[in-house]
Amino acid sequence: MGKDPDRTMIKQKDPPSGDMAYTQQATNLINALIKAKKNLRMYPANHPVYEKTVDDLCSKMSSILEEDTIKIRINQYDILYEGEVIYHSKDRDESLALLLFKDGLREMTFFKGITRSEIRDFLTIISLDFEKEVLDDDIVTLLWEKDFEHIKYIVDDSLILEDRGYEDTAVKQARGAAGKNEKIIKAYEEALSQDKQAKVNIIALTDNDIQTVVEEIEQDARDKSHMLIRMLFEMFHMAQGKDEFELIGRCIRETLTFALHNARIEIIDYALKEIERSGVASAYPGEAKPYLANIESYINTANFINLFGKVLDNGAEIPDELLITMSSSLKAVSIPHFIALLGALDKSTSRRNVIDILAVVGKKDIALVAKGLNDKRWYVVRNIVYVLRKIRDRSAVEYIILTAAHADKRVRKEAVHALG
Repeated sequence: MGKDPDRTMIKQKDPPSGDMAYTQQATNLINALIKAKKNLRMYPANHPVYEKTVDDLCSKMSSILEEDTIKIRINQYDILYEGEVIYHSKDRDESLALLLFKDGLREMTFFKGITRSEIRDFLTIISLDFEKEVLDDDIVTLLWEKDFEHIKYIVDDSLILEDRGYEDTAVKQARGAAGKNEKIIKAYEEALSQDKQAKVNIIALTDNDIQTVVEEIEQDARDKSHMLIRMLFEMFHMAQGKDEFELIGRCIRETLTFALHNARIEIIDYALKEIERSGVASAYPGEAKPYLANIESYINTANFINLFGKVLDNGAEIPDELLITMSSSLKAVSIPHFIALLGALDKSTSRRNVIDILAVVGKKDIALVAKGLNDKRWYVVRNIVYVLRKIRDRSAVEYIILTAAHADKRVRKEAVHALG
């Protein structure tokens, strides 16, 4: 008798356009996403704060979407709900609106029933640094791959470039620039030092010396790979006969494999530099050179490079300077193996490392790098264009031009950037 039947009916009606309560909910949703996005960039995926951030966002989104579906419109610098601006930012690095808009997203809808897995995956995608971490994907591609059930979106698939004539202009200018050169540099000469090196007197180790070294190694709990590799290279000076040279060479290869398993890239770099030094007169005895060449060939094999890729995907952090200096000692024969890695690696950071390597070793045979443009996978082709762009050699222009008409717009976009 004391109940008001109209009140119950009002709660069941759809809210009118611009309803303040739902506008505030939409605003809260965007604010929650932005806050969570910042937290995820600060912590690794296995950090407790990372998971707590996801849990907090799940709780908030579930509450917001409990009674209504939230549909937002996306402009270049604004996010709108029911025609009202609920977010505005022109910050190039932090604007959520710009991040979504530049990849073609124009509308997003979040539905009731969204799962924790969906929220976590969506949050991970928008938290990526697409300039530094992700080279071969964009937000739309990553959303499409996840095939969300409770997140829908509308994409403007028109030409990404603002100036429709820019692509044609860039290609024409590149053709003209290439045609004016009678000869195009296709490789870089490697100069070896011609300075005469003083002869080094090698003193054989006594039994007591060897015992002392063994005791020091046993007392030191740190990784001994670097010490071992140095000793093995020194043994080349004292080796006599084919059997000893083969034994030392095999030990060095096994040590390099062990070092790579443990992400000790500086040991690989040391070995390559020592092999380069063998080209200088008197650095190593002539009998050792074929075995040193065999070690160098091993480092450039598909098996060794594939192991390198697995180490990268397992999270190995390699300083950029070390990566560059090691790459400068690799041979052109390694190029196809690194290109194959681009299509096999799971992590964007790993692919970036391989791209940096190819940008260095690729200078030794640009035509061999360009063969990667024939790959059927668009993301591999896009990465090869990026490698050619980083090499910055005019001989790469003729190959990049061919990709300006590629079927995938993301490859065309990268080609235009490279040509421009």
